[in-house]
Amino acid sequence: MSGARLPLAGAAALVWGMATGHAVAGLLLALAVEGVRAIRARWVFERREFERVADLASIALVLLLGWQWFGSRHAGEGILATLLWLPVVLAPLLVMQRLGVGGTVPLTAFFWSLRGAGATPAAQSRLDIAPAFVWVCVLSAACANTRHPAAVLAVAVLVGLLLWQQRGPAVRSWRFPVAFAAALGIAWVLQAGMVQLQAHLEATVMEALRERLASRRDGSRTSTAIGELGRLKLSGRVVVRLRGDGPPPARLRDGAYESFAHDTWFARQNIFRAVPPQGDSAWRIAASEVSGAWGLSMWLEGGRGVLPLPPGTVRLDGLNVERVEASATGTVRAVKGPPLLGFTAQVSRDAPDDASPGPADLGVPAVIAGTLDAVIAEAVLAGVPDRGRPEAIVAFFASRFQYTTRLETADGQRRTLAQFLASDRRGHCEYFASATTLLLRRLGIPARYVTGYAVHEWSDLEGAWVMRARDGHAWTTAWIDGAWRDVDPTPGGWIEAEEISAPWWEAVTDPFAWLRYRFTQWRQGGTDEASAMSPLWLLLIAPLAGWVAWGVVRRSRRTDAVAAMLCRGSPEPGVAALEDALRRRGFVRAAASPMHAWLPMLPWNDAGTRALAEQVAGAYRRWRFDPLDAGETARAALAADAQALRERVEHGALGHATEGAEAKADEGAGRS
Repeated sequence: MSGARLPLAGAAALVWGMATGHAVAGLLLALAVEGVRAIRARWVFERREFERVADLASIALVLLLGWQWFGSRHAGEGILATLLWLPVVLAPLLVMQRLGVGGTVPLTAFFWSLRGAGATPAAQSRLDIAPAFVWVCVLSAACANTRHPAAVLAVAVLVGLLLWQQRGPAVRSWRFPVAFAAALGIAWVLQAGMVQLQAHLEATVMEALRERLASRRDGSRTSTAIGELGRLKLSGRVVVRLRGDGPPPARLRDGAYESFAHDTWFARQNIFRAVPPQGDSAWRIAASEVSGAWGLSMWLEGGRGVLPLPPGTVRLDGLNVERVEASATGTVRAVKGPPLLGFTAQVSRDAPDDASPGPADLGVPAVIAGTLDAVIAEAVLAGVPDRGRPEAIVAFFASRFQYTTRLETADGQRRTLAQFLASDRRGHCEYFASATTLLLRRLGIPARYVTGYAVHEWSDLEGAWVMRARDGHAWTTAWIDGAWRDVDPTPGGWIEAEEISAPWWEAVTDPFAWLRYRFTQWRQGGTDEASAMSPLWLLLIAPLAGWVAWGVVRRSRRTDAVAAMLCRGSPEPGVAALEDALRRRGFVRAAASPMHAWLPMLPWNDAGTRALAEQVAGAYRRWRFDPLDAGETARAALAADAQALRERVEHGALGHATEGAEAKADEGAGRS
């Protein structure tokens, strides 16, 4: 059954509009697919006209997929957005089917492989696509993932009605609703269980995997080994962009660590709490009065990561992620966001400090305590007041140590912190920051190891401060006079040293990196909802659709009287009775042989009968493939000629049927 007894196609369009949030589009679609039934006139569409409209729908689908693919934040969202609009793509074929005299669509409209298959049964097959349209609407509504009970109930009722119309005759009326209600109940229980199971897995197994496998840039990692930043310094890739008025902050911070062992820093207090959202995309980190703002853009690997933020950040605006979390040590991370983040960091001069120092902020490994004491004695730090000790350490490193990006010592071995302090005295920011943090602790001053980015490079091309991977930096924060104070012990000139070692091709790759950034920014812009429908897609397909529609209407024909007759079913003009008479004489037409080509090739006894057969064949072909041009007069003449030819057949107007004659007739029909 086709679903024609009830306006299920229109109901499905309304349900689709309600579930996807496009109620107006759903109403217009319902009026289109059901309103054509009120038109009494019908058009005669040839097979190639259906094929043209189907090809147009395919082009529209490809354009829609391409636009949504590039216009959504993720590829998955682009696919879902395409599925959401499938009913709109399929609707023109359904409207054309209901305006046509046959009420069906040829199978060749959907399969290119059948278009050259001649008169095979598959190529001649037709189908009613109304049930398929209803199922497509259900699929698209499901892709919207609507949780509203009314939408779920509407979809359930729609599916029930469609299945009711397509049930077998042996199914009793009372059994169907019982079975359908049971199926709905089981489906509801299963989906609820799957949702809970998914949430449990995400909260346990997936989080554990991320903790172990994610890189340092991911906020899940709670440790950083000396040398990780050094490896990042080998890359000139732009990872963060900063915009704002006035002088920029010297550094952006993304992590703090308090425990040190085996040349690795650990953040054992990094227990993240959820940051309360303020609306759709604002997140309040601390309750302080805002005194400034900075716009940031950064790449987010794997949909989650730590955020490098200016000092005193108290609120994040325009951060389009699912969740924001912060730790007691000031680390902020985003969870489930797009590849490129763009947001505004609101800063305050009165922002609260990180958590007060604890015992871990004074911890020093015993294996390096002796080396630290030797440095303290060499730098004469014991007699310096606590407030002046950070500056004294910075001055000592500037006079006795050198900066280098090399990760190994002169003999090619990995440089340890003890070697850096005692003998090698060459290293990058990780060594200076680690040594400063431990020296302050050895002197009784709580201190932490901090990582982030140094802000120093202005890009005229982008109109922003840019931070490259090699700008990754480490420094120390020390508890002085009851507050945390940043201490940067890396000798001056380290930025210039890294810029000198930058490869020459950065001048070539930077514009391409900026284009990629702008393209991704455009791709994500204005697509907060995966189902966003772009006007550009309509502009691309509308002219082509108008051209195809005009061609289809111009080439098709319609008359109210003849169309109504064809809808009722035109009487067969006597050719079937003629074929029955030929069959009784032993002349059986092969399935692949058209009647109009096979009939003249039979072994007629005289030229007059052969001419009559050719006349019947030509008239039959016109009636078969162009019935409106044939008209009632031509149909009556064909019926009279077919009857006259049948009478001649019954009176022996043909020779005897032989295998050779039949083969010759079929061969000739095939050539025709």
